[in-house]
Amino acid sequence: MAVNMELNISAFINRVENYCRGIFAASVEPGLIYHNIRHTELVVKRVQEIAANSQLTETELFVLITAAWFHDTGHLKHKEKNHEMKSVAIMCEFFAAVDIPGNLLNQISGCILATQLPARPKTLLEMILCDADLYHLGTEEFFITNELVKKEIEKRCNTTVKNWNESSLRFLKSHKYFTSYCRQKLEPGKQNNIEKLEQIINRK
Repeated sequence: MAVNMELNISAFINRVENYCRGIFAASVEPGLIYHNIRHTELVVKRVQEIAANSQLTETELFVLITAAWFHDTGHLKHKEKNHEMKSVAIMCEFFAAVDIPGNLLNQISGCILATQLPARPKTLLEMILCDADLYHLGTEEFFITNELVKKEIEKRCNTTVKNWNESSLRFLKSHKYFTSYCRQKLEPGKQNNIEKLEQIINRK
């Protein structure tokens, strides 16, 4: 029997959180050095931060937080670059027994798919999730997280990544934040990280 979602939205978000925490905890994928539950928790936190500086309804916030919890679950079952599609499938499995309006399901799916690189978000909600996902590019945590991403690629693909700093620099230079909040808060830090990375490369 379908469950009507017209219950307390915050209570339903708790169900989403518990479900996603559960599948991360049950995963036997050892290579998720970066795309793990900690990253997901940070993305949820950053979504809430960015959303607090936007005029969103309770339903829009539900869409965003739900998408944030599910956006990298596809990594648990899929090693390819299009893991976002698998994340959407996992999300849809969760909602299969829930009486959720189709437009909300489409919005959640759209937010998850928008995080696929290169990001091309079309709506404000998609922009917020994309910015939350790559929030770290404009912080002092960039070099720590960037090294974790490298190690994850090497472990999962059983390879050695060459010219990582150079490819990271190209990525930083091509990246842009979509929300005015993140542009104002994070763009200066990202430019600082670009300069530091250039200095590292030039010292070689």
